[in-house]
This record gives sequence, structure tokens and C-alpha cells, in this order.
Amino acid sequence: MTKLFTDTANKSFIRTLDCGFVRDEFEHHGRKLRYFGLPSEGLYDIKSWNEYISDVVAVEMGSGSDPSSKQNLIVCRAIQLGYCNRLTLLRGEINKIIMDDEDDLGTRVPYPFELVNLDYGGSILYPDRIRIDALEILVRRQRPIDFLLLVTSNIREFDPSELIKTQRRIRKELTQYRSDLDNRVKLYFQQLNENKSLLRQIVHLYFLVKYLAEQNRYQITCFPAILYEGSRKTRLIHYIFRLRYQENASTRVISDQSLIDLLNQNAQELVNDNLAEIKPPFTLD
Repeated sequence: MTKLFTDTANKSFIRTLDCGFVRDEFEHHGRKLRYFGLPSEGLYDIKSWNEYISDVVAVEMGSGSDPSSKQNLIVCRAIQLGYCNRLTLLRGEINKIIMDDEDDLGTRVPYPFELVNLDYGGSILYPDRIRIDALEILVRRQRPIDFLLLVTSNIREFDPSELIKTQRRIRKELTQYRSDLDNRVKLYFQQLNENKSLLRQIVHLYFLVKYLAEQNRYQITCFPAILYEGSRKTRLIHYIFRLRYQENASTRVISDQSLIDLLNQNAQELVNDNLAEIKPPFTLD
């Protein structure tokens, strides 16, 4: 039996929140946005943001021994909603498609996109680094277009040792310029690790995407990550990144939002249709 995505009130809330950022991106470009991502067979993203979206490039791997079943559902839903002429369906696993630059049937990824939504079911960080590699390729192939990047991941940790190593890299970078912060940064991460705080994952992805974007000549803004409960009581983290290409830069660019700003930034948790702050252990001055 094909396992279908179950929409939830919390997911609808996140989609509505995202709509403000999608609208801002639409206004920034002065035209409707080309969408790339994982909208599920219900095409809920497209329905919610339809007035701001032109072309839709949807990715669907399908499930088990019958991948075409869910893939066909997307096409049927697009026909029902009148989106069929705007839809390109890429069949296969999204990270493999990004790295190969084509899907299982040989259809190429038609870059670039002003709106990218990577609504993963699992985590970002695995020992095989497939999702990390795919993100690197995606950002490079997006150049020179400005775009909004949405990422949703599971809170489960599959490579905690790399989270710790990333913390050491952050500490090393900060203390090269601010040696006075060494003990406070050490204590900051110590407290995150003692509590196994979800901020460990958030800081890791901030650091990863910030430097990946900047190396590709993008200024980036990382908005507060949001913890929420999805279907089947899965706890998820939603990230919002805004990337602006610096056309004449010849080196890595430096964003207005510093690494210290990101360590000081509150996350948020969605509880009963309200966003509550999740504060870091303390503020780094």
C-alpha cells in the first residue's frame, strides 16, 4: 500500500508563515517564482503560494516496489488543480537527482529557481554526506540567481561526532579574531551538549549553509529556525534562508549577519498556533 503524506495544522501554519517570505521574494524579483522541491503528492505548497509561483519542478521518489504510484498521484493532483501545464515532474531521489543533474528517466534539472523547498523527512547530516554534497551542488548551480531556500529536517541526530567537530571549528574561527571569547564559546557548546539541545543541529546547519553560500558569492540571511511537530508526532526543524548574489565579487563574500549573530539568535517552537522562543544558553558579546 502506498504511504501518503498526511498534512497537519502545524504544517499549514509553517506554510502560511513561509508565504510571507515567498511574497517578499516575488516582490524582490518583480515576477512569479520558479519552484523546485518536494511538495508531496498533495501539492500543498503550490496551492498555498500559487499566486507567487510560475513553473513547478516537483521531485518524487515514490515508495517501495511501486514508485510510479505516488508519482502519478502528483500528476493527477496537478490536473485537478489546473497546474498541469506548469508542472515538470522529476522522478527519483532528490539528492541523487541534484548530483547527477538528471532524474531516473534522464530529465535534466532546469536551473535556476527563485524558490527551493527541501522538505526532507530525515536529517541533513548523515555519515555518507549525500545531502551535504547535494546542497553544495545546488547552490553552485543556482548562481547567479537570488533565491529563497527552505529546508525541513528531522531532529534525530545521525552523526553527533560531526556536530561536536563543527563546534570546534566554529570556536577556532571565532577565537582567531576574538581570543577573549574562547572560554565563553567553550562553555556555550558545553551547555548545548550536556542538554543535547536541538540548537546543536541548528548551529551546524547555519554554519554549513552560511559558508557554502558565501563561498559561492551569496550574501545570506538565516532566519530563526522553527521546531514543530509533524505527522505521526515527528519532531521537525524548519529553516529559512535568503540568498542574494554579489555579481562582481571575486572572493568569498561576507554577510551582514555574523557568526556570533547566529550563535546569539533564538530559535522558535510552534506550540498551539503560537511561536515560543528557544534561547541559547547565553549571549556572546
